[in-house]
Amino acid sequence: MAIKSRNNAKGLFVSTNRSVEGGQKDAARFVSLQTVDSYSSRPWISRLQRAQRRWGALGIGKRAVLKVTRRLFYYRQYVYKHSNRNAIYPVIAGLRVEYYCQIDEVPQHIVDSILHEEGFFYLNTIRQEFEQNGQLYVGVLHERTVALMWVRKGKYIEQWFVPLTDEDYVLYGMLTFPQYRGRGLIRALAFEAMRKYGDMGGTAHIDCRVWNRSSIRAIEKLGFEKIATARPL
Repeated sequence: MAIKSRNNAKGLFVSTNRSVEGGQKDAARFVSLQTVDSYSSRPWISRLQRAQRRWGALGIGKRAVLKVTRRLFYYRQYVYKHSNRNAIYPVIAGLRVEYYCQIDEVPQHIVDSILHEEGFFYLNTIRQEFEQNGQLYVGVLHERTVALMWVRKGKYIEQWFVPLTDEDYVLYGMLTFPQYRGRGLIRALAFEAMRKYGDMGGTAHIDCRVWNRSSIRAIEKLGFEKIATARPL
């Protein structure tokens, strides 16, 4: 999902195991933008390593061809909104949904779990989203981080596919860790966000690529209705 924000990003939260005087561990600290940029200059290394683990060399090649084909022939977004305030919220045994508004609120074990799945380059995403007034929703199943999703209110979005009021909000950046997929975890996170923001009078919005059938099915199961087809921002 593409969003043009009204704010700039800076600051970053990471974990380190570097020993310090007295044998103690520096469990969590802020890192300067200069340090982050040294990693950001080579994000493709982390992404390639993660892709190799997930799909193998042949799988990477197939996905690259598919990505080029989609960009050439199916470069459109479906835009959805959710207006049903009486939706039935799912209950998943053992699942706890937490949300965070500032980077220093996020427990270190959640940061570590996300980076383990997404790679170090995802630190830039965490930094940027918080600085641009995004809120992070995290699904914790039996004390394990299993899914995440970002939410941003319309007043913090300069440009989107359709007009948004200040109280409207957009759901994006949804991710379920591979071993926990197929359990409806994102659905639970989305409904928790809709319950919170719906009480404030806002309407939920979401978008996805026209070729992404799995996302389309998931969005429609959430009760969203398609309102537009647009070019990516």
